Amino acid sequence: MNTETPPLSPPTHAQLDERSWRWHCEIADRIRENPALAEVARRNIARWKRQLGESAARDLDVWDHLLAGPLEPVLAILTARTEEATRLRQSTPFCGIISQERRQVLLREDRERRYAEQKQSDPAPSSPSRNS
Repeated sequence: MNTETPPLSPPTHAQLDERSWRWHCEIADRIRENPALAEVARRNIARWKRQLGESAARDLDVWDHLLAGPLEPVLAILTARTEEATRLRQSTPFCGIISQERRQVLLREDRERRYAEQKQSDPAPSSPSRNS
């Protein structure tokens, strides 16, 4: 009997979006607990705009605008399951809020979730026939 774990398929785009949503929900929780963490995103945007100049992505401008106002709309985007929120999370300025250690835990949890999903979707191995 083969007990070897099958290789994990690369994540689908939907799985990447789901992982991003989970991470951003955690980021939103941290910002709710400590609103000063929003400054990390503001600094990231300012640095990226300096580096990119006029070619700065449109989504950075959207984040910049959101972060210039009250935090509730920012938190809503971080946790929303809308097409716009998903698109904005793909250009997140919230790097650095989750520690490397916590990031590794989240990545491991994601892999375990994907293994479980893959195992459920893979057909069960057929048992050898006695007549073969």
